[in-house]
Amino acid sequence: MLDELISYFKVQESLRPGSSFEMAMRKVYNTINKVRALNISSGSRINENELQEFERTLAGSVYTGLAMNTSWGQQSEKYAVLANRRNFDDVVTFLKTQSGNQRNFWNTFFNQHSPNKFWQDLNYTGPDMNLKMFTLQDGEARQRILRKYPDLARATGSVAPTAFSGVAPANATESFLSVFTLLLGVGNFTWLTATDRQELSNPVSLMGLAAAFIDTGLNLIQLGKFLDNVTSFIYGSGGKIVNTVVEYMAKFSQYLSNLTAKGKHLANVLERQIANKMFLATTTQSIVKVIDICFVGLAALGAALAAYNLYQAVEGGDVGEIIFAAINMLVATVALGIAIASFMGFAIAGPLEIVIAVIGIVVAIAQWVYDLLKKQKIEPTPIATYTNEYIKPRGLEYKDLGSYLCRVLGRDGNMVCALDAKTMNTDWANVKKILDHQNPIYNRAGALVTSSRTGKVYNFANIKKPGYGSISNFFTAGATTPISNWSTLGELETCEHAVESRAKDGSTASIFVALEKYANSSRAFLTRSLEDAPATNNEITGRLELEWQEFPLDVVAINGLDKPMFLIFTTQHIWQVKGNELSRVISDFVGAPGEKLTWGYLDGLALGTNVNLIYRLRNNDAINTSYHYLLTQDDDGNYARMKLLRTINRSISQSRIVGRLYQKTQDLFARMDFMYHDGKSYARYGAIMNNTGDASLSLHNGVEFQVPDNGFLSFYKNAFIPR
Repeated sequence: MLDELISYFKVQESLRPGSSFEMAMRKVYNTINKVRALNISSGSRINENELQEFERTLAGSVYTGLAMNTSWGQQSEKYAVLANRRNFDDVVTFLKTQSGNQRNFWNTFFNQHSPNKFWQDLNYTGPDMNLKMFTLQDGEARQRILRKYPDLARATGSVAPTAFSGVAPANATESFLSVFTLLLGVGNFTWLTATDRQELSNPVSLMGLAAAFIDTGLNLIQLGKFLDNVTSFIYGSGGKIVNTVVEYMAKFSQYLSNLTAKGKHLANVLERQIANKMFLATTTQSIVKVIDICFVGLAALGAALAAYNLYQAVEGGDVGEIIFAAINMLVATVALGIAIASFMGFAIAGPLEIVIAVIGIVVAIAQWVYDLLKKQKIEPTPIATYTNEYIKPRGLEYKDLGSYLCRVLGRDGNMVCALDAKTMNTDWANVKKILDHQNPIYNRAGALVTSSRTGKVYNFANIKKPGYGSISNFFTAGATTPISNWSTLGELETCEHAVESRAKDGSTASIFVALEKYANSSRAFLTRSLEDAPATNNEITGRLELEWQEFPLDVVAINGLDKPMFLIFTTQHIWQVKGNELSRVISDFVGAPGEKLTWGYLDGLALGTNVNLIYRLRNNDAINTSYHYLLTQDDDGNYARMKLLRTINRSISQSRIVGRLYQKTQDLFARMDFMYHDGKSYARYGAIMNNTGDASLSLHNGVEFQVPDNGFLSFYKNAFIPR
């Protein structure tokens, strides 16, 4: 049955309603549903561990079905099966040393036919081989291999016709070849989707697959045990979540998240490029369906398994491991999974309706989880244990740092209000504020700037007549004192963004992004400080070598480097200003060459020396999806490294996201904290930084709450009032 089920996951065939793949997914979920229902009606004769093993086996059939539907490819096709020599060598080693009673056959086979020669023949592109466009389970591909290596058509006399073949009905004459392709396909698929794709990554040797070759009886392989081990390798087995599971679960969830959220829209996303190589026979339109149906279906299943692991970890008191394993997989995939589960009538196994608040104002494991655990009185409560033993020792509580500034339309008109970075208090009647409703002057979200160097808050909204005031009494006196000797270009009307960078030696520089009256595109100026006005001699717009319809959208300043440093985000590229040097560090950051962003879809945030880019696309099916990237320095000190940190399935408009950096200490990693407003909800999330400065974990949906429309308009992202 499992053999036949795997063969039905035909990814590279038509994926229209009623397709072989859809029917196979229905069988998996309906079988899970029926078995659980029958078990309940019979008085739960099957215990939960046995049920979970059964469900892991069925989940493994989905995973293996995708793996066996990948194309052979060829050596020149990066990420293809026949380009992964290390995986091939690992499979050969496994078969020669860990394949149970098959070892004699495989040792004899590879003594007669060297692995090098076998590899070269599989990659041969002549008409009698040329496997490139065939899938691993394609009958014609098998026949071409068997004509060259007829020994692989043999099977021991004890092998029954039900032995694994990868096709339906099973054919014992091809069992040895099928075992080889099974290991080759699962190994490469796992290497591509659940590792960092480095040469030394070796999933085949880590999955514990040898257990599937022990006591095989009449079959060459215990397929159920094989599938269970494959699934346990990625998701865990419902027991203690060990570091290996944490690592592979996190990487697998990141691959699925990037592919399904962004890869289906942009052709140059790495995860989509990998999918293209896995499924070479698909067209551009077809690969989108593969992502939207097959990988989303796999993600839904992953969410269910992660949910069960989360429940088991909580119930077993293993709360510290929750953050680093089940949550990442669960929340990264659950939204995607529920959509297709609803469409196809899936019944997802284990607890799924999970709402989790992590590393937030109140650290809480969802109330329903606690209710499940209250079968007997537990002292202390899971929440207290989690907070006292995990959150506090790691310094993950929010500190009383100060307040963001935001623009609000209230009963008294427009106001600039303080939004406490710890409590997120949105009761505007009871927070510090300054009115701005008559002849508003604080009406440019990027033009209100606080400077820790001068202790002042500056307002450049009217770039002809900017003002400043003291940070300490901004809410009483505002920022209206004129800047001495200020004189700027007459044609400039408003300032969209103003930032200041301070280097290690104390030297400073500022960049202003300003607009002329009735102008659609902005101009950029590099000055000595915030109190040095934009002028003809410090304009850098021309030095940026902007393309047609390219103009600055935002700018961030990075402090504490050898020279004042800025990144300018245009509608198409990312430019770096280091001292007085200008260079384009990332081209076509949106993805597709020539693709541009419209005004109002992008925000840049500098947290320490890391830069965050948050944007959403225009003319796109995912107009409500925002993408959060992390930009870090390369070995030459240039911001040329760009990594997707997470996707946000919300429409975040410009100036509706802010963030702060919690500095690294002797005992604690640094972490980033972000807060945003999407028009309906306030939410925050964070990322713990590793030693290299990259975000090692994205905490999706950290804290979120809805407030009836209370007039929130935007954050002033360049201003922060410290406590």
